[in-house]
Amino acid sequence: MSYYFEPDYSGSAIQARSLCHALVARGVRPFVVCAMIGSRIAEERVEDLSVFRLPAPGTGSNRVASFWAALAGFLIRRRRDYDIVHAHGTVQHVPAGPLGRWLGKPTIVKVAMAQSDINFPRQGRLWGRVNRWGVGQFSRYIATSGDIEREFGERGLDTSRVLRIPNGVDTGLFRPVEGTEERDRLKRDLGLPPGPLVAFVGMLIPRKNVHVLLEAFVRVRASNPAAHLVIVGPPPPPGSTSRYPEQLNEIVRGANASTGVTFAGRVPSSAPYLRAADVFAFPSTQEGMPNVLLEAMACGIPSIASRISGTTDIVRDGDDGFLFEPTDVDALARRLGELLADSARRRTIGEAARRRVLASYSLDSVAARYIALYDELLRGAA
Repeated sequence: MSYYFEPDYSGSAIQARSLCHALVARGVRPFVVCAMIGSRIAEERVEDLSVFRLPAPGTGSNRVASFWAALAGFLIRRRRDYDIVHAHGTVQHVPAGPLGRWLGKPTIVKVAMAQSDINFPRQGRLWGRVNRWGVGQFSRYIATSGDIEREFGERGLDTSRVLRIPNGVDTGLFRPVEGTEERDRLKRDLGLPPGPLVAFVGMLIPRKNVHVLLEAFVRVRASNPAAHLVIVGPPPPPGSTSRYPEQLNEIVRGANASTGVTFAGRVPSSAPYLRAADVFAFPSTQEGMPNVLLEAMACGIPSIASRISGTTDIVRDGDDGFLFEPTDVDALARRLGELLADSARRRTIGEAARRRVLASYSLDSVAARYIALYDELLRGAA
């Protein structure tokens, strides 16, 4: 279950899709249940997956409540079609916990965002209590980071049910270029200039903190005018009133940096952009475990990431990447400038990043851990 799924954009949805494909390759038969938001097609095949979209009319908490009702009906009607319920995210999938227990189905919930998914006090007096009870009914909890793992205990949930499994990355798709010629070719194919390239990938929402990256990059470009920044990702979802993308464009125009920044928008795959980049920058203020940071590291490029939950689990500062405080524009600008000026350092850090991902975050190894968990839960159910 993933509330957002293609064509809707979210990091959790991307991770759910990638995991499903890896599970299919290992003989598991997953199907996806999501909300009917960006597509009105109720049932279709997306590559090797069956996808069921449930109606979720309304907005905000009303939309979540309507999805709950549709999800409950679906799980009851289709109870003979599945063995395990695996939810990516808590709030939208809360009914699966108690329903799974009633139906005798093992249930798993993955917490996708630190200080959000199970931060029940922030969800309001009524919703917080309902969510706290529903989450408490799941068979197992998945924590992608150390901070999230600790948060289960802080929220009074049963820590014996917590299993730490990180997000995984397809290390075949996200791989280093085979030399500067391939990187230069990728830049040409993407319509980007041949100079040093910084990349960012993510939805253009305030939490991603892209304005800090723009402010830092403007300073870098003052001393390195050949440098270019590509920002890859869609605007906020339909119905949002956020002006954040417009504010980012205003920063670029105000700094007369339009020729140095490309807004690529939503793309079919971020892999070509990451493989073309010389440096990846990720200034987000709140995450679970960011897929794109793993993807950049798998591409063998150095990353500069904000020091927050999730990134601190992945990056070893100064070894396979760099960390900075999310509001420290000076630190980000300084590190960007250093890396863009030092190709040997970029290569050393990038190679270490690739080794780190291969050792701990490959999608195949993550899928194997989930299958082991499924087997354990099914033996218990039997």
